[in-house]
Amino acid sequence: PDTSVLNQLSIPVIETLNKTVVCKLDISVIEQLDPTFLDTLDNDCLSLLTPPVLAKLKLEVLEALDPSILNKVDGNVLAKLKPAVIEKLDPTVIGKLQPQVIESLRPAATLR
Repeated sequence: PDTSVLNQLSIPVIETLNKTVVCKLDISVIEQLDPTFLDTLDNDCLSLLTPPVLAKLKLEVLEALDPSILNKVDGNVLAKLKPAVIEKLDPTVIGKLQPQVIESLRPAATLR
């Protein structure tokens, strides 16, 4: 289907569509959808979202995303992720997290 038409549908209607169709919509449209709906989209789709929208996703959903995507998410959100996930982030990103978060990581991760 022509996505320009779909982009104009109301949010509740869009949330009834097939998820693969939703992922083809404009990112500005996808970002208006309910976070609980966004949680169900696939990682390729989620990787297009902007950091403020990613921050609204469930932690389990975020933890499944590629570290390169997570590197863009707000540090306050990243701080809530499991240490094993944080350890995969870019060292410069880890370095900006709160000291107590960094201290919860395995020493090897902080020294890389």
